[in-house]
Amino acid sequence: MDDEDRGTVPEGTPEYGDPGDAPILPSEEVQQQILDQYRRERADNPGAEDVEYAPWMDVNQQGYGDCWMLANLLAVVHEDPSWPAEHVVDNGDGTVTVTLYDHAGNPRDVTVTDDLPMRSDGSYQGAYAGPGGADFGDGDSSALWVAYVEKAMAASFQDDSAYDPGQYEAIVGGWDQAAPYLTPEGSVDSVDVQDLAATYDRDGAPVAVLTPNSDSATDTAKGDPAYVTNHVFVLTDSYTADGTTYYEFSNPHGPDKPPLVLTPEEFDDYFSGAGTY
Repeated sequence: MDDEDRGTVPEGTPEYGDPGDAPILPSEEVQQQILDQYRRERADNPGAEDVEYAPWMDVNQQGYGDCWMLANLLAVVHEDPSWPAEHVVDNGDGTVTVTLYDHAGNPRDVTVTDDLPMRSDGSYQGAYAGPGGADFGDGDSSALWVAYVEKAMAASFQDDSAYDPGQYEAIVGGWDQAAPYLTPEGSVDSVDVQDLAATYDRDGAPVAVLTPNSDSATDTAKGDPAYVTNHVFVLTDSYTADGTTYYEFSNPHGPDKPPLVLTPEEFDDYFSGAGTY
């Protein structure tokens, strides 16, 4: 699958629905659902059962091809688990304020209404926080901090596309230079694909990796069921089994999606670029 296909929105603007009883941050019950999916998709990772829930696992991309932003968000929250609670605030009046940053590093509060796009089948059209398969606005299966970051980003996005700020389609296949930053530092530092392992091993910080479009991707990569073309994964873990070190790349499509698990010798076959935040 090509990630930007997620930006193909059914004809007509999706309906916007009331967020129901879904909270900003996931309940302990939802956190456990997320963790269960995370562990299940990593059955070959000997350390997966010892991993505890962390907020970066919440990120669950849905109907818009904005992996560039959600992978960035995943990486930022991996480094700073307090980010969601400190940057997404329910104002209690039908609005939510998300703190983003301009390119000079200054905080910019973006206030959006609390309604969110939904599909006709009652599921999320946009991103949310939670396990795969959540029902729209259901607090027993989802939370909304990711949804409001996505909505605030759409409201703030500036480029020369045919879509005005506030339209989700504007952030489909977007790029960092036209977007607010998620941290004061903000910008992406490029990393050579062959330096991915060394960068992660040295710093322990997540590294975002870009996959090429389907025409440019190798047959080896496209034969991997966890692979998605024209997409961004995030290097979040490594482990050694039978003397071989494997690197695990998480998918912002959600905790119910398998990670890419690769050795450094395979990186060139899978990725076309990389960067740290």
